[in-house]
Amino acid sequence: MDDRPIDVRIRPRLVLGVVLSLAAVFVASTFVVQLLEWRSPSRTGSLALKLVHVGSEQSLATLFATTLLLGAGALLAVIAWRKQVDRRRDRWYWTLLAVAFLALAIDEFGSWHELLVDPVRDRLEISGGLLYFAWVVPAIVAVALFALAFVPFLRRLPARTRWGFLLAGGVFVGGAVGVEMLGGAYATTHGYDSVGYLVLTCVEEGLEMVGAGLFIATLLAHLPRAGLGRWSLQVTDPAADSPSAGPASGRAVGRSGDRAAGSAERDAVR
Repeated sequence: MDDRPIDVRIRPRLVLGVVLSLAAVFVASTFVVQLLEWRSPSRTGSLALKLVHVGSEQSLATLFATTLLLGAGALLAVIAWRKQVDRRRDRWYWTLLAVAFLALAIDEFGSWHELLVDPVRDRLEISGGLLYFAWVVPAIVAVALFALAFVPFLRRLPARTRWGFLLAGGVFVGGAVGVEMLGGAYATTHGYDSVGYLVLTCVEEGLEMVGAGLFIATLLAHLPRAGLGRWSLQVTDPAADSPSAGPASGRAVGRSGDRAAGSAERDAVR
């Protein structure tokens, strides 16, 4: 039996390229299918639109965006776990980021933030303009407070990671909040069923996907600095550990153990 390890190399730039390509496919599909549906409405077109539209709940595009946020949250959780084990200074910052991205993923799939629109709109007496989608008001406050709280954390990050975080966050928030505000102002004067609003929707969702992809690529590049650049997976045979396997099995386990020990020694040297 060949016990040589299989090395799988993950290249952040390649991952980012895949994310950007898929984001472009979903955005382009949304634009084209929506235009075709407006020109010649059909049941097939309506179903296709629900399947690919970047602004529809539980579409493939939304599932993809949710997966990106979950992926970022998982990477943050792994880094946070390592920081907690090592009792590092910034361990709670990483933990809070992981929780925040889990919440973002849940919100992305269910659009729970839209529940804030009517209460905030009524409270502030908003009837149109940039704040028409009124959930952006508490979102701006939350982002500002979050950013201020994380200034010390960002300063302690390696320069490449810090600028990657800032770029990804700027792109994501610029799409989710900035372009959303433009969309609200446009919708109040031109309506939702217009090419202009469709363009703004595609730009908004596209920027969110790009921002999430940039963040994932930055996290992947940061893993070696966090002591997580090399991962090991070992699968054992339950039959080899069974008492009924007999002496022969015991010798097999011993040889396997020797090989594992030798591999561990080689890894330690590396």
